[in-house]
Amino acid sequence: MYRIGEFSYLYKLTIKTLRYYDEIDLFKPSYKEPYTGYRYYSEDQKEELEHILKLKDYGFTLEEIKDLKTHMSMWGRAEGRDGAMAIQAVSKIN
Repeated sequence: MYRIGEFSYLYKLTIKTLRYYDEIDLFKPSYKEPYTGYRYYSEDQKEELEHILKLKDYGFTLEEIKDLKTHMSMWGRAEGRDGAMAIQAVSKIN
């Protein structure tokens, strides 16, 4: 498990950015300590964050990235017609 500071350092993000991603339900920590509110991230979450950052680099807005996540299960399996369109969009940037 990575503390929020460690995880932010790995990806050159501010702690504030990770907190904001949590607040808007874009990228949630794997564990949030109930008494202190400290956020912890797992090794498994690295790939998800890398997808988000890659989409941001290609000009997607955070709202668009959230929509893509909504229509794709684990960033790979399409859910419905919108999910198929999401996969097409993501495959164009890979």
